[in-house]
Amino acid sequence: MSLTKQECEAFWSKADKNGDGKLTIQELDQGLRSILPPGKGPSSKDVVYMFSAVDKDGDKTITKKEFFDEMEKPPRRKALEETFKRYDKDNSGTLTRDEIEAVVRDSGSFSKGCDVKKVADAIMEEADTSGDGAIDLKEFLKVVS
Repeated sequence: MSLTKQECEAFWSKADKNGDGKLTIQELDQGLRSILPPGKGPSSKDVVYMFSAVDKDGDKTITKKEFFDEMEKPPRRKALEETFKRYDKDNSGTLTRDEIEAVVRDSGSFSKGCDVKKVADAIMEEADTSGDGAIDLKEFLKVVS
């Protein structure tokens, strides 16, 4: 997850009910439920997972530093945009079929020996919604996000 510093501060002030500078799992759960529409909050299992991921020292509390360190991580979108730019060899703002093949070949997500051309064809068919024979950043993000 990625939040701005202001969003982190706003959440923290709501969630840290007793003002001790730490969040318990109950405070995290109540804080999340206070900012999300009714029925849209995380499950208890999700809260436990989130809490465990942020409580780096395992002391059963989340410090403000742990919270801010986790929430201010660069968003996934930025990493995907960097991937797009890395494979856009001609800086055209689009990925050609050949460039998509390079993404497939370099990806650890596909098993060794897959038919790169078939996978690239399938990606092109799904992602190239404009029908111009290339995938722009918006189309790329829609498929990989």
